[in-house]
Amino acid sequence: NTDTDTGGADHNTAVALALSHSTGSGSAEIQEKLLFREPGEELYARYDSEKDRYRASDYSGPLGYFPASVSSLLEDDPRIFISEVKQSPTTDKYSVSAAILLEE
Repeated sequence: NTDTDTGGADHNTAVALALSHSTGSGSAEIQEKLLFREPGEELYARYDSEKDRYRASDYSGPLGYFPASVSSLLEDDPRIFISEVKQSPTTDKYSVSAAILLEE
């Protein structure tokens, strides 16, 4: 994929967004936010020093945490977009996949 904004040859790396499983209203609040998210919406990665992981947020606030395995990809503050939102048929919970745009 080519990102015309940068004029360079960027490529997308899709990663699954691991949601935080907070007790109480946190999990319900996140699930409600995910219900209204759509592919193409931008996400932001912010380092959470307490959890030693990158937190995924959008304009409405935190949505969960990225897997630790992609932390090195997030260090340079790349552009991140929602690539898919899906609902589990067994739990009715929503999950998000994200695409990280990496410059080569």
